[in-house]
Amino acid sequence: MTILLFSGDAGHSLLRRSQVQSEKMSILANLAAEVADKISYPVSLNVVNLQLALDEVFDVRS
Repeated sequence: MTILLFSGDAGHSLLRRSQVQSEKMSILANLAAEVADKISYPVSLNVVNLQLALDEVFDVRS
């Protein structure tokens, strides 16, 4: 939490910039979480499918 000791337009401007920066960081964090989720699911699915395919290949060879 930030406490500002400015008054008038300077204090308001500084506070507003701080709020905008916080909003940008929050949006960026949400975007990063969404991207990670979109990447993680297909990769996990492919790993499982690859493991099943390898199991099938080794079962056929035995």
